[in-house]
Amino acid sequence: MTLIQAANFIKEQFDIPKTSEEIFNDFQNMVIEEYRNTIPLKPYARELVKWMKRDGYKVAVATANEIHLSEMVLERTGLMADVDTIVSCTMAGASKESPAVYELACANMRITPVECVIFEDSLRAMYTAKKAGFVTVAVYDDVAKDSWEEICRITDEQVVLE
Repeated sequence: MTLIQAANFIKEQFDIPKTSEEIFNDFQNMVIEEYRNTIPLKPYARELVKWMKRDGYKVAVATANEIHLSEMVLERTGLMADVDTIVSCTMAGASKESPAVYELACANMRITPVECVIFEDSLRAMYTAKKAGFVTVAVYDDVAKDSWEEICRITDEQVVLE
């Protein structure tokens, strides 16, 4: 369900005296506030990015979110200057069920998939990246704990950071 679909549903279910667009805008504003002020980095993400940059690696963010949301977190956490490119599924024209977002990140950095390591926490995205020839590192996330065994089976490396 998209946010606009959710707004329509909430308006109809709860007879809220706002338009669906107003409810959608309220959702958007809440999401923006969370990304601007609250959403944390994964454990040790800062250290990994800083190490990669110090050792001369290029760093990309390939996200299913909108670019401005990722930029808010990167700015707030002081990592924006360490990222060479940020690409979104919207920019790539496909979800992470397609390798397009990873391929776009590679193109922006002028590298090939075999020169790229994908750090992911989503089973679906790891299947995609692995099938497209990327080296994959699974990053444990409680959201995907039920598929962790499968994730470990298909990825090149796995990390559990706490």
